[in-house]
Amino acid sequence: MEFKQLETFLLVTKCGSFTEAAKLLYISQPTVSIQIGALEEELGIKLFERQGKETSLTEAGKIFLKYTNQMLNIQQKALATINKYQQEISGRLTIWASSIPADYILPSLITKFIQQYPKVNIEIFQAGSQKVWSAVQNYEADLGIVGALDKEQEINAVPLLKDKLVLITPVTGKYKDWSSPLSLEDILKEPFILREEESGTQKTFISALKNKGYDPKKLNISVRMESIEAIKNTVSAGLGLSVISKMAITKEVKLGLIKQFEFADLELDRNFYLITHKRKIFSPPADKFREFMLNHASLSK
Repeated sequence: MEFKQLETFLLVTKCGSFTEAAKLLYISQPTVSIQIGALEEELGIKLFERQGKETSLTEAGKIFLKYTNQMLNIQQKALATINKYQQEISGRLTIWASSIPADYILPSLITKFIQQYPKVNIEIFQAGSQKVWSAVQNYEADLGIVGALDKEQEINAVPLLKDKLVLITPVTGKYKDWSSPLSLEDILKEPFILREEESGTQKTFISALKNKGYDPKKLNISVRMESIEAIKNTVSAGLGLSVISKMAITKEVKLGLIKQFEFADLELDRNFYLITHKRKIFSPPADKFREFMLNHASLSK
């Protein structure tokens, strides 16, 4: 049973004629007859009594007319609700992001987005890049933001922002006399505080070392931590060095809590990517936020 058949049935009822209904629908009279015939066959009962060019409802037709009006009213309400939903941009939006995007990129962007679309409820989950990829792949996330690419074929990845990794050190001891740029030989024997192995920051650093022919296993890694804040505090306390996003240390450098250095012989630039599932059907909030992100990210303009 199709809505088109119900609409035709209702119009024939109002017109009292297949021919007049066909004119109003801009279709042929045989087409109207086919639609009504298919409806009667599905219901297993005659809906109209045909008397020459005029038609009238059977008793079954009168009963069915009541429900036809109800069904078409429900259809109109559903379409109106969906249209309102699309226009208002309301509902739930789930974003998974790696540490730097979650802590230093999304807060200001989400604030601006919510100011434009106050009826959207946003959930943000912070995880390592690999877990973000998995969340998007498994439809747990509407979209994700990561700092490392993956080979997953079902995922679209669009570059959003450029990022630069830098070396950070304590401000005390021998480090206070260091100056940029540093060479690998200057720092390889120093104690390191690094992120977990699946993080985008960690992968970028390790890849850069390998490209220079250096074995990352020879690094003097004292501690691994998931928290960027914990890493900054540990470096500030004097335990050792770390490699971290430049976005994450602006305040600490200004306050003189840590020192920041660039490398003379190590390429540590990377992109952050907006990732989405190729087969994901976006809700209006998700589609609008994806558009918002692309309009506010420098690499996508």
